[in-house]
Amino acid sequence: MIDGPLPRASVAGRVLLQRGSVGGQRVDHAEIHLVPESGRVRIADAEAWVGGSRVFAAGTIDPAGALDLRWGAEDVQLAALSRALGVEVPARGTLALSGEVHGTVRTPRVSGEISAPDLEIRGEEFAATGAMGYEGGVLQLNGLQLAQGASRYRLSGAIRPGPHPSASLALDVLGGRVATALGAAGITPPAPLDGTLDGRIELSGPLDDPSAHLSLTLRDARFGAYAIGNGVTDLTLTHQRIDIDRFEIHPAQGAVAAKGRVDLLGPSSVEVSAQDLNPDFLRPFFQLDRALQGRLNFTLQFSGPMRDPKAGVSLEAFDAGVEGVQADRITALAFYSAGALHIEQGLISKGPHKLVAIGTLPVDSSTFTLDARAPLQLQLRLQDADLSFLSLITPQITDASGTVAGEVNLAGTIAVPQMAGFLRSSGGRLRYAPLRTPIEDLRIDLTFSQDQIQVQGLSAAIGQGRVEADGVVGITNFRPDSVRLAVRAEHVTVDVPGLYGGQVDAEVALTGLAGQPTVSGQMDL
Repeated sequence: MIDGPLPRASVAGRVLLQRGSVGGQRVDHAEIHLVPESGRVRIADAEAWVGGSRVFAAGTIDPAGALDLRWGAEDVQLAALSRALGVEVPARGTLALSGEVHGTVRTPRVSGEISAPDLEIRGEEFAATGAMGYEGGVLQLNGLQLAQGASRYRLSGAIRPGPHPSASLALDVLGGRVATALGAAGITPPAPLDGTLDGRIELSGPLDDPSAHLSLTLRDARFGAYAIGNGVTDLTLTHQRIDIDRFEIHPAQGAVAAKGRVDLLGPSSVEVSAQDLNPDFLRPFFQLDRALQGRLNFTLQFSGPMRDPKAGVSLEAFDAGVEGVQADRITALAFYSAGALHIEQGLISKGPHKLVAIGTLPVDSSTFTLDARAPLQLQLRLQDADLSFLSLITPQITDASGTVAGEVNLAGTIAVPQMAGFLRSSGGRLRYAPLRTPIEDLRIDLTFSQDQIQVQGLSAAIGQGRVEADGVVGITNFRPDSVRLAVRAEHVTVDVPGLYGGQVDAEVALTGLAGQPTVSGQMDL
């Protein structure tokens, strides 16, 4: 009912809307109760249902003056709200809102409080509370706090919804978790990464291509099973370019630093270096089972487009390896270009004995892993070596001595290598841990031919007898694949504590897969 002169009319009554829409938004049910007031529209109460959400309001509207409304909303689904605002948000949850509307009909000003006890961002759960406002087409966040345990993430700034949404936001992190931040960002590292984060992340520009600045500190971090320690980072991300102003990690042993620019669309230039680093820090990248030991120094530089970069590395490690199997010194000088890793010099030293590697390995440019089907060229050479080098293969071998010479040239591919070379030794001696009896007068004569290792002669004295072997070992992907060996033992004295002690005479054949060979023949104990 409308009563009185039009300029100061009062309105009273009830307005009902069923299964309609307001401003393009579907409304299941809406009802407004108006009470008379001269010159203004007074809403005694208004209620609307959209899906499972309830919106309610009360107050006055002066067509020629100010707005004075109180409003609220319950059970609002964040996904539905983001669609209505035209802003894509990778989050789910149920919101409760309350606040006031002031300003005028033409330029309303909205303020309010927001809470979401079950906010979920890519599997990470938070409780959210804070203040917000909306005026002139801009959504203002005034300290929206996300809490997860003892961690706090405080978001402030402005979001401009619309066909081309943009934002100017700052996220202050206090006692945050690295694993939480990575999970919410949809980033999966090669090994579990966690630690405590503090600092600020600033975001600005269009939401489909924003700029960001990260200034963060890291404490008590772990990467896989390895303790990273503390770190600091200062990064700027702009139009798919990352400018690394500062990136440092200080684990319990050594330090890692990086500086430069990574450009996904143009040329990059980055240097990464490490000093006195425990090599075990790198173990998660290579998915090795055993812990690494030693001290590692390296400098890695890469430049050019990410799809085809050029890179160079200089590496030096001391006492490096796994427990019981360590080289005194490892050095390498190599560079990468056009899908190939060129090893200008690679050296493994154990005392005066050396293994030298020179050549080219193929690299799959899409994954930066070795390409098993592309051609390779590699030369391995023993220099001033003796059998003590075998301790680098297994700690079960000790007290090894005896001259050894060898050289292998590798061509073909990793999957199907073409080998040429030899390995020879005479007068050797060693102990193998499971066998109490020493192995003496060890003679080795191996020939590398195509994809086979031809065992021309392999013999040793064990106790009062002798064991001999000859045959062929097939190689695929740089690993033994098949065997065809004949083994003969005559009056060999075997002493394996807890298993057998006595004399062995045998004539057996090993055939089939190298990992599970078939053994046939005769053995007398």
